Amino acid sequence: RRNNERLLHGNSQSGCLGPGHIVEVDEVEIDMINVASTDSRQTVGRAVMYLAVDVYSCCIVGCWVDYDNNSFVGITNLLMNLLENPEERYRRYGLEVPEGICPYGFIPMELRTDQGAEYTSGDMRRIGREIGMNITLVAPGTGSLKGLVEQAFHQFQELLRGAAAGKGIILKRYGSQHYETACTDIEDVRKIAYNFVIYFNQHKRNYPMDKNMLKEKVPPVPAAIWKYGCENIMSPRWITGMMRDQFIFALLKTDRQFKISRRGITYKGLYYELMEDWFLDKMRKAGNRKEAVTGIRYDPRSINNIYMMQNGEIKKIPLNEIREEQRSFRDMTWKEYDKLWKEKREADKVLETQDLQASALAARQMADVVEAAKRMQGQQGKNRKKNLRDAMRQEKAAITAENTVETRMGLGSIPEQQYQAIDSAVEVEDKGKKTAVIEVLDDLDFSDLDDSFGV
Repeated sequence: RRNNERLLHGNSQSGCLGPGHIVEVDEVEIDMINVASTDSRQTVGRAVMYLAVDVYSCCIVGCWVDYDNNSFVGITNLLMNLLENPEERYRRYGLEVPEGICPYGFIPMELRTDQGAEYTSGDMRRIGREIGMNITLVAPGTGSLKGLVEQAFHQFQELLRGAAAGKGIILKRYGSQHYETACTDIEDVRKIAYNFVIYFNQHKRNYPMDKNMLKEKVPPVPAAIWKYGCENIMSPRWITGMMRDQFIFALLKTDRQFKISRRGITYKGLYYELMEDWFLDKMRKAGNRKEAVTGIRYDPRSINNIYMMQNGEIKKIPLNEIREEQRSFRDMTWKEYDKLWKEKREADKVLETQDLQASALAARQMADVVEAAKRMQGQQGKNRKKNLRDAMRQEKAAITAENTVETRMGLGSIPEQQYQAIDSAVEVEDKGKKTAVIEVLDDLDFSDLDDSFGV
């Protein structure tokens, strides 16, 4: 109601100096259910579309689609679009982009947003300060104060409902069956979104043309108005050279405290190391001390690298995969690693309690052994130190004799059970044989046969 009753003294372009001066940004959940990229029968929910619209020309200068809603990751993905050539990205989806249709490569002077948590966060304000971009928050409940991006979302949703009717589209009525009919994955939706951007930047608008535009016969098309503004009104702040690294570095997060020592840069069980002289010198100077190191930033999307700015250049410091255990963490997000680390800490607390109990039990058992030995020794007599070496030699000889390989491993002798098996086999064999009897004869006289044997 507040928005509908607001008096309209100006229009969307009021206060805007030219192209790239003010950019409106926002995100919306797309009214279509998606399926998983790896399983076309597994539904995953709605994708989120982020748009950046240049106020002067009404051109869409940034578009991103993923599943991160109201998040730092989502808005920085959108801002990275300002650096990337959209023609190359769109071409990967089989889309041809006429030259100059999708502006990029500039830093807005002002970002106009709602009061979502991702825009009011300290990180977003820091980004604005570092790249010289003012963050302007519109009042709650006044969507028309960023009406260009809102209109773009409305136009996209209407086109999509007609183009994809009955195929995952969410209808605001009973029996919509959007889950049952879903068939598009995130890549399909990105292609749809990028196709919309190409159309939007070329379509005719009810644009408030000024006298010079009318004289120059500038068509009321966002891409044409952008080009006219750049040539005749003002040039955007183009991103060139060192400014590119500063822009990228600003998009990284700063809210973790890293430490450096001769083991490299560490954080909660993670180790990072860069084989460059300046970095190795820092490690040597820190030595065994774990010193807090400033200027380290990270990308919440991946723990694979952390980043420092060195002499105006971004230095990427990789995970130290020489340490075998570090390889297993590769490609995790920081959110995933934080969850894993939390689970580890909770498990450690349980183990610490168990270890304390086990340690007390082990100490008590050791004491019992000693006390039992003392009781067996008895109270009579005294310990002797005389003949200490001979006594030690005898003890060693006895222990050696008791622990030969033959004795401990059972080599060179037949175990008792094998003897029993052999005896049983012999007994069975004897029962199966015939007995051979040798008869011993009495002494006989063969002397009369000497001639016959030639004796």
